[in-house]
Amino acid sequence: ELGTVVVARLTGSGPPPPDWRRKTTLQAKFGDFGQILRIEIKDGLGFAHIEYEDRRDAEDAVAEMDGKQICGRTVKVEIATGKEQVGGRKVDLEVRVAETARRYHLDDSAVVGL
Repeated sequence: ELGTVVVARLTGSGPPPPDWRRKTTLQAKFGDFGQILRIEIKDGLGFAHIEYEDRRDAEDAVAEMDGKQICGRTVKVEIATGKEQVGGRKVDLEVRVAETARRYHLDDSAVVGL
């Protein structure tokens, strides 16, 4: 079963600070809420996906971290819906399902329900 993904997005303009690109920075800020399965940071973009094993942990992270400062910038934190706009582009949920299927060696019959 997949975890629950939280999207953390830097507010304001300008490129993300250098520390934003370090998974350890986000692990330090978000790790206290529960077991993190994955942290994905897109190069040069001010957003990250943090996947929690338990949905309640993800909800706690959203409640606590939304509006807080990371690397000197305010972050908007929310549960991922698959419809997030990133740099004017929609995050492609099908691509994410395909990546997950490859990672966990799922065949087509397992992926059909995702």
